[in-house]
Amino acid sequence: MTRNGAVPLMASPAAEDPASPAVALAGRLQEELSHTGITATVGSGYGLAIVTAANRVNVWVEAGPQGWQFRWWTGRVCEQTGRWNYTSCPASAVETAARRVGGRVRQVRREALSVARVGRAGDQARANLPVPTGSSS
Repeated sequence: MTRNGAVPLMASPAAEDPASPAVALAGRLQEELSHTGITATVGSGYGLAIVTAANRVNVWVEAGPQGWQFRWWTGRVCEQTGRWNYTSCPASAVETAARRVGGRVRQVRREALSVARVGRAGDQARANLPVPTGSSS
């Protein structure tokens, strides 16, 4: 367990097996993402795998009710419940999943650039403010 109480994802002997469906599918997604210029890493354990494509873009490879699937956060939060909204794609459609995950990676990168620009603009605006000279009581 980590300091914040999270259980780290640890490799189990079964998950380390390249024949494991989760690891094999994660590897296929990682390869497909690389064709689009996106570098990703694969972690595995407890019968699932995670493909990390960018900051805040983690794709779970898991067995779902319809078979193996890729699942990731859309970047949106439900207004009623406050829960994160996820989307998924069948693992049989690796190319489609890579295209959709790639779109999410580009969205996260645009948002990060936007925040950085706003931060720099805010710093510049604060730098141009007159300095208070004291109380006028």
